[in-house]
Amino acid sequence: MPIKKITITGILILIVVIFIGCEGKVQPAFQCDDPLGCVDIAPQESINIAALEVISGKVKSIGLEQIRMIELAIANHGGKLLGHPVKLQIFDEMCSKEGGRIGAQQIISNPKIVAVFGTTCSGAAAPAIKILSEAGYAMISGSNTAPSLTSVNGHRGKDHYDGYFRTSHNDEVQGRAAAAFAYQILRQKKAATIHDGDVYTRGLTQVFHDEFERLGGQIVITTAVNKGDTDMQPVLNAVADSGAKLIFFPLFQPEGDYIVKQARKMPAFDNITLMGADGLLQKVFLDSVGNDGKGMYFVGPANPEGAKYNDLIAQFMKKNGSSD
Repeated sequence: MPIKKITITGILILIVVIFIGCEGKVQPAFQCDDPLGCVDIAPQESINIAALEVISGKVKSIGLEQIRMIELAIANHGGKLLGHPVKLQIFDEMCSKEGGRIGAQQIISNPKIVAVFGTTCSGAAAPAIKILSEAGYAMISGSNTAPSLTSVNGHRGKDHYDGYFRTSHNDEVQGRAAAAFAYQILRQKKAATIHDGDVYTRGLTQVFHDEFERLGGQIVITTAVNKGDTDMQPVLNAVADSGAKLIFFPLFQPEGDYIVKQARKMPAFDNITLMGADGLLQKVFLDSVGNDGKGMYFVGPANPEGAKYNDLIAQFMKKNGSSD
């Protein structure tokens, strides 16, 4: 296994590089004491960084946005770090466990990749970081939010591995905010939840469940769909029969689209509030559901404010032509 001496700790790319060699001088041998290992980078050699993001399918817009921000960060550093050109290699995690696993295996097959940006989806992160951590890599995500990837109720999450970092929030915050809004603002006392089995949707619905009941509400049914399902009638009928007055479904496309469109055709849902999360808070989803999306609620991160944020958006739009 190659000797590694580079780690990464932020979306703005903080990389420590130490290399041997200065013409005419003999440098002491470098001793790597990083628990993840080190990578030798020769003078003038590129620093290779991987982006393991979703770049295909219905939610590709989220991953492509992540990649564009990484590219912008590299450009703002003049395309170099500590005098070395930066080479970004892109892998598709397909927003799935299998995609995360395959992408991670492809990355570790290249010993010159020093670190990884990703993943987009928490469901892809869980298998990916296990492989990457065991191979001595670091990975940092700008969008993973599943509690299990870092901490749950103050304890290490079951999917947390050494070398994993994120700049996004923990869904313990988002789930509690959604539950508080549903109970205290919308004044709903009976709710249902739907997840799709991955660590993001399961983790977020569980936090919502716990907080909603702690506040005094009742989760009358907890149910699930599978990724790839198109017929949502069975689960929607079960929700309608449960007596729920609000349904919280932090799903992605296209399953979230089917939930909304099919629920709107059922008279029972005339009096049931629909609430999604940041996975659906995308323009492509809103365009897909059209008028069926009216009256929905979403929970997600608030946009930052201030001159630095405005400047970042201006840079992004100048480089990419859009902020979507």
